Parts: sequence; structure tokens; C-alpha cells
Amino acid sequence: MVSAKKFGEIALSMTDTDVIPHFDKQAFRKNKKIFASVHPETLLAMVKLTPEQQSVYLQSPGNICYAASGAWGRSGCTLFNLENVHIPLTRELIKLAWGNISSSEKS
Repeated sequence: MVSAKKFGEIALSMTDTDVIPHFDKQAFRKNKKIFASVHPETLLAMVKLTPEQQSVYLQSPGNICYAASGAWGRSGCTLFNLENVHIPLTRELIKLAWGNISSSEKS
């Protein structure tokens, strides 16, 4: 299990990241673009992956990750409950999401 606090620490360890409230969640942003969020009470986390990256994690054993509903999910928004993951996977997902935002900023 990963706490919401630990999720935030991992996200904020990424360069040029800040946290801003987004509705009832904490949203982690780089250059004003959200790459991850977490609801501190329900422990539901979201990372913005590419659809290709998302497809890999959706096939993981245990159904840990699932696509957000509608267009957000089809574009790669991936949800998971922090109660069902460990720190290494959480770090991996956050790094991927951060890298996707970072890469898009270079173009």
C-alpha cells in the first residue's frame, strides 16, 4: 500500500512539479499540465499515460490499473487505488506520466 502522502512525495520529486488543488484531489503539474492526481481520502490515483503505455498496465495481473471512463480513458488516463500497489509501481507510473508531459513540452 502507498499513502496519499507518499504518492505526493514521489510526484513532487519530479523536476519542475508543483501541486495544486483540483476539485477534491491534489493535482501534480508540470508547466501547468496535470500528469497525476490523487484523492487523499479514497486513495484513488490517476496518471496520464499514452494509450500504448496504458494498454500494458491494463493487462497487468490483478487488475490493478483501469482506464478512466470515456474520452479521458481512451486518451490514456489510467486509474488505480493506492491500497493495491507498492512504491516501485507507483514510482514507475508517475515517472512515465511526468515524462509524457515533459516530452510534449519540448516540441
